[in-house]
Amino acid sequence: MDNVIADIEKPNGEVIRIQLNEFNDKHYLDLRIHYLADEDEYKPTKKGVSIPVELYGELKAAIEKADDAIAFLPEPGEKDDSEDE
Repeated sequence: MDNVIADIEKPNGEVIRIQLNEFNDKHYLDLRIHYLADEDEYKPTKKGVSIPVELYGELKAAIEKADDAIAFLPEPGEKDDSEDE
């Protein structure tokens, strides 16, 4: 079972592929960099992580915390006031 959920395109032509996989009778959420090997076929690299679906709740909570932190980041090129201290 390889169920592709999303492909997030990177500027260099690679994609971050998010998919559900099954290995040794266990299910995983796989986030992995893929490259375009042929004209229309992406192949996985070793760059990525497979997370057991049992840990998805913890991952989701961490992403929500990251979302909150990202909201407070300055815009690129904008001076961060904390740098003055």
